[in-house]
Amino acid sequence: LPSSADGDWVHSLSMWFKSDSYNATLPNTLFTAGSSVSANNMIFLRVNGGSYQNNPHIHYSDIGSSIEKRMNILTGVWYNVTLTYSGGGWANAKMYINGELTNDVTSTDTTPLTLTGSSTFYIGKAINSYNPSFNGSIANFRLYSKALNAGQIKELYDYQKDYFLGSRS
Repeated sequence: LPSSADGDWVHSLSMWFKSDSYNATLPNTLFTAGSSVSANNMIFLRVNGGSYQNNPHIHYSDIGSSIEKRMNILTGVWYNVTLTYSGGGWANAKMYINGELTNDVTSTDTTPLTLTGSSTFYIGKAINSYNPSFNGSIANFRLYSKALNAGQIKELYDYQKDYFLGSRS
């Protein structure tokens, strides 16, 4: 991560993903960043598809707290996910799926992140045996050093949706 990604890092990330298959018993890692696998020191985005805990969903977390969207995530289908974190804990995090705000599970946690700016980040790569690599395609990954607003997120989605979804809206 850039050196500016230190402490309670304000950020947004956006990507398109399409799964070829899911590990049915473990979460499937799309993105991780951090220095250690402990609360507030790491952030990760996982897709829990298929029958994972009978609760398929998209999950953005710092291990201690999270936001998520419960939904069936189909294989072979492109999805756009954009996440914003404006600092001050997961109570200030938002998830957008295909340009729409969609948090099903939100957090009231106001414990700030404690990231280290020299941390590595991974896209689609396993970080341990409990968080296997994502099996599919990830495209147009973007990382911002600010919290995008709803209008910016919708514009980003609208600009790219025809490429990924064809004539569907």
